[in-house]
Amino acid sequence: MELDDLRTTVLRRLHAAAADGTLDHGIAMSRISRAERAGSADELDVLLAGLARPGAGAGPQFPVLVEAYPAPPQTAPDTADPGTSESSRIAYRATWRTVTNQGPWRVPAFLLVDPGYGTVLLDLVQAIPDTSVIDIRVIENHGWVKLVVPQGWGVDTDDLVKNWGYVGRYVPTISEPGKPQIVVRGNLGSGYLTLRHQKPRDKRRLSRYLAEESREPKA
Repeated sequence: MELDDLRTTVLRRLHAAAADGTLDHGIAMSRISRAERAGSADELDVLLAGLARPGAGAGPQFPVLVEAYPAPPQTAPDTADPGTSESSRIAYRATWRTVTNQGPWRVPAFLLVDPGYGTVLLDLVQAIPDTSVIDIRVIENHGWVKLVVPQGWGVDTDDLVKNWGYVGRYVPTISEPGKPQIVVRGNLGSGYLTLRHQKPRDKRRLSRYLAEESREPKA
C-alpha cells in the first residue's frame, strides 16, 4: 500500500475511533496530528495501537511496533498515546536490515530500539522533541545503534548494561541548559552503540532525503 493510501486509511480509523469513543478525544487528536506528519509506514502503524483491525473479533489488536515492555503487547492500555509512557514505547526494529529516521521528525518521550543483527540509525539533528528528556531502551542485540545528536544535547548511558557490547561516545553526557537530555538504558548485549555529532556524510544523506521528500508526485 502506498504511503498516502495508508495515511488515508489510518486517518479514517482514528476519526472513527474518536467519534465512537474508543479513543479519548485528546489522544485521538494527537494521533491524527502525528498521522498527518508521518513520513513512513512504520510511523503510521504505531498510531493504531489499541484499535481492533477491521473485521477482527472482540478485543484490541496491536501493531508490531507498539508494545508494552517487558510485558506482552496486549497489556498496553487501549488509550495509551504511542511514545508517551514506559508501556507504550515507539519501537524501531531492524532485524537484519537498516532502519533510519531523519529529517524533521517528532521524537516521543519513550523509544525502544532493537537492531537485532542490523542497524538502527536515528538522526536527531532536525528532530523536534516532544519532551526535555528522551528515554531510549535498547534490547539486547548483536547489531548497531547509531544516534546522531545535535550540538548541546547530552546522552546518559549509566543505566545501559554493556556486557560484550561497545559504546563509542563522541558527545557529552550532560546536556547544556535548555537542551534535551537523552537517557539510554537496557542491555547492549554484544552490539554497538555510537553516539556522535553530524558528519559530512550525514549532511549528504539528509540532503538527499529532503530532496526526495520535496519532489512533486508523478502524474
